Order: sequence, then C-alpha cells, then structure tokens
Amino acid sequence: MGDSASTPRPRSFLRTSGPNAVAVATALVGVLTIGLVVGLDPDIGPSTHFFALLVLQSANYVVAEWLARRFRVPVWQLDAALLTAALVLLEPAGVVISQAAGVVVAGLVLRRPVRSIVNFAQASTATAVAAGLTHVIGGGDVATDRFAVTVLLASAV
Repeated sequence: MGDSASTPRPRSFLRTSGPNAVAVATALVGVLTIGLVVGLDPDIGPSTHFFALLVLQSANYVVAEWLARRFRVPVWQLDAALLTAALVLLEPAGVVISQAAGVVVAGLVLRRPVRSIVNFAQASTATAVAAGLTHVIGGGDVATDRFAVTVLLASAV
C-alpha cells in the first residue's frame, strides 16, 4: 500500500491534450472554411486593400489586448468596422482571408497560440458567413441599396 502512494498517478489524456485537441479541431474547421471560400472564387481583390485590412485587423486585436491588460478595462474592438470595409473593398475570399489572417498574426504577436487558433476558426467561419450573405444576397454592385443593407446585416454576424 505504501508503494501506491509514492508512485505518481498518470495524467489522463483529456487533461493534458484536451485544449490542444480542441485547438486542432477548430483550426481544421477554419482551414476548411477558407478552402471552401477560396475554392468557390480565388480572387481576393486589390492587394493593397487586402494587406492594409490584414494589418488593421492585427493591430485591432493587439491594441485591444494591450489596452485591456494595461488599464484593466473592457475595450471595444473594431471588428464590425473592419469587416464592413473588407466587404466593400474586397472579394469574398479576400474578406475571409484578411480577417482570419489578421487574427492569426495578432495571436502570434501576443504569443497566445491556442487562443489564436480558436479565434482564427471563429473569425474565418463568421466572416465566411458574412461574405457569403453579402455576395449572394447583395450582389456584386456596391452602389445599390440592397448591397448596403446586406453589408449592414452581415456586419452584425
């Protein structure tokens, strides 16, 4: 009986790899979502707008995290504004990739890999739904009322 108390108890698989398994599963969902969107239409739009929105999305997450830590206050992020700008300026694939890649870059800068993987999956799927709604219902012409209403509804996602 004394030997069982001295031997360390093995950790369960779920305790050691549970968060990592969830992160891998959500990353797979995010990658499949981006693959689906790019498979439907690989055009991302103007590259200058794409990279500018990617950098702005990364800065959005990094600055919000820094302000929340530094001043210990809740901080509003500009996700809806950046999504709206991306929906107007980019093609659907560019919208999804710029928003999701911006989240990943911010996660790497903040050194939070598991959280960034989960945020990547959430951002890619939500943005894909918004881009899909805008593309299918709003059409391609940004100067119509229907497109404006669809972008407004899609930014609420």
